[in-house]
Amino acid sequence: MCDVEESWESAHADFSILDDDLIFIYSFFESSKTYDFQEDRLDVNSNLKLVADKLGVKNTRTRLIPFLTNYIIAGKLTELKELALILGDFECYVGGPKYAHVLLSPLEELAGCKSSDVRMAAVRSLLAVAGIMEVSDLEAYFIPMIANMAVNDQCAKKWSVCHLFSAVYLRVDPEYQENLMQYYYYLSSDTLPSVRQDAAKCLADLSEVAQLPVIVTNIIPRLAQFSADQNEHVRTLALSSAIMISKRLDAIFTEQKIIPIILNSIEDRSWGVRLTVVKNITKDMVTLPEDRLICCLKAFIINDSWEIRNAGAMHLGTLAVQMGITFFEEYLKQAFYILLVDSKSAVQCTAMEVLKTLVNEFGMEWAQSSVVPYLINLSYTRNTYNKMAFLSFAKVCATVICIRFRSLIMNTRENLIQIFQTAIAREWYCSAFFPEK
Repeated sequence: MCDVEESWESAHADFSILDDDLIFIYSFFESSKTYDFQEDRLDVNSNLKLVADKLGVKNTRTRLIPFLTNYIIAGKLTELKELALILGDFECYVGGPKYAHVLLSPLEELAGCKSSDVRMAAVRSLLAVAGIMEVSDLEAYFIPMIANMAVNDQCAKKWSVCHLFSAVYLRVDPEYQENLMQYYYYLSSDTLPSVRQDAAKCLADLSEVAQLPVIVTNIIPRLAQFSADQNEHVRTLALSSAIMISKRLDAIFTEQKIIPIILNSIEDRSWGVRLTVVKNITKDMVTLPEDRLICCLKAFIINDSWEIRNAGAMHLGTLAVQMGITFFEEYLKQAFYILLVDSKSAVQCTAMEVLKTLVNEFGMEWAQSSVVPYLINLSYTRNTYNKMAFLSFAKVCATVICIRFRSLIMNTRENLIQIFQTAIAREWYCSAFFPEK
């Protein structure tokens, strides 16, 4: 039996201590019962604000909210996500921002629910409540709640609390900021990978509000710790955080503190971590050594898994557009040709889309001098995959040419027409007279 029911039973034994408000609250909960032949649970959301109006702000604070909290703990309520959202906008029913802290107890319990939807709704409401609380109340109530959730046995509360640090960090005194960092360190060292994942996910947000000395002494060590974690997902999230943090700091600091972590990730044993490096390389980011980056990308292209090769094709195109034609010709061209004749049709299709993008980006003159000769060579082959690639290749080129045909000079147009006529005729001739056995 939960605490609220025990208190009700003791009060029922001595009827003299019951008053109209307590009877009204209990009657409200009892009348909300729904019977589904499996559980006896309550849906109180529809009338909760009406009951709070009836009771007044004082009784809502001192009686309704504790009653509600105990029913949440006892698992007696339904529609918990809706309840969590209601409580985030419930401060006027408890007396305004001055008393908003009384809403923390039920929201903390909702933040510990198994359902991720309920937890995130509770987190949003906790952030909303924190936004209207005075600094003194944050330090007296919100920070202790964070501490309790961080060391709680319920992993769900640990998942949720990771999202609360950055919202209150700048608003409290340095003493409490230091405490918050200690609680975060506790979570980042948790034995459960899922808790460490949430901690790693929120590290970039925490770096936004922390001062540079705190970033050096607290954020960077956590980043290095996460990047060496045994769990692949933690390392991937750490890398994403490192890349986001690098965009907010000056180049010298990033080169000294962040880039070494990213470089180590290029050689990570997990392809998911390496893929995160490739897909996040941009011109705005501090340049990584080209040789390590190219080795990482090429490892994707020769991987046994077609999904990984397909991902490599997509990001090869992105990188080529970002780095320019010279970079592509020197580092990526041969790898791209391998993708064009891949044995998996999905990879070929991706490579063809990349080709279309490159022709539009680098121009038809580049296509004529660099791509079309390779197309002609493919037309001589008797390998099925190469012939399929040739036909798809020709179709892509023809499509692009049709779009940009009018802008070409006469000689270029005539050359391209002749090349395609010769190549297509050769492919038909080989298929008709020298079919593969």
